[in-house]
Amino acid sequence: MGLSQQELDAFERDGWVGPFDLFEPAVAARLLSRIRAEVIPVRCEIYAHTRGELEFVDYKRDRHLDSPLAFRIASAPEIVSRASSLLGPDVLLWRSDAFEQGIGDPATAPHQDGAFEATRRTHPLIEAGEGQQAVAHQTDPFDVRIPLSIGAWITLTPVTKKRGSLWVVPGTHKELITEVPGEGFAGMKTVPSRHFEPSDGHAIEIEAGQFILFHNLVVHGSYPVEEGRRFAWTTRYVSTETRIHPRSTINAQGQDLSRWGAVLVSGQDRARRNVMRAPPAISNASILEERALAHATAG
Repeated sequence: MGLSQQELDAFERDGWVGPFDLFEPAVAARLLSRIRAEVIPVRCEIYAHTRGELEFVDYKRDRHLDSPLAFRIASAPEIVSRASSLLGPDVLLWRSDAFEQGIGDPATAPHQDGAFEATRRTHPLIEAGEGQQAVAHQTDPFDVRIPLSIGAWITLTPVTKKRGSLWVVPGTHKELITEVPGEGFAGMKTVPSRHFEPSDGHAIEIEAGQFILFHNLVVHGSYPVEEGRRFAWTTRYVSTETRIHPRSTINAQGQDLSRWGAVLVSGQDRARRNVMRAPPAISNASILEERALAHATAG
């Protein structure tokens, strides 16, 4: 189920690949209904003891660590096997986020994810491990042959330009674009030094239940929502050799990381370079019948 050679070539050329099918649209709609009702309204167990700068992340970030339902989505073989084609056999799931936008919400400004320094702009959240091939924003001269992180953008609603689809600028993953002061993404006070517009990129219009994979350096943003609402779950994967939160005790929003841990989703953790955590226990039931929260009773 990994990527074909044609898909690997497309990813190397463009910095993203897809879409791929994960759920039937009707299943995606039912999953979204459950997530909205049962997962997001409950404060995440991982960060419930701490307050960060952005309140929303308490509820939407890293729900794969306390929700069997979210973990089933994030660890789906359809995603992980393809991520393994890019990262190697040993893969960690280190982060997940939910993004919902409706009419009147601002479009996502174009940006590279880089090393996920995010709002605090202090230490990189992820760094190349010893012995790992060089990656663009860790060494000079730049080498982008191995992504530092692979993201899966999973839609649970139909996504079109009018419904706030992503747009990406193919090929921009081959360089680290310097940043300058400005109002950027997620509260960041920096923007790319080169100006990007949606017309510079490729709009990714996909059906509910599909996903794409993208390189952490590919420039991407979103269109404003003109109709309906769109909901996407973004999950992030790295090689086990990559160091995650290597010099930080808080995440980018200032939340305590003492309960956080990476989850092995493919292969073995031979490198042993990161804090690890067992995922929430999942059942043999269909994903539509999976528990929403780890501490909830079955049924």
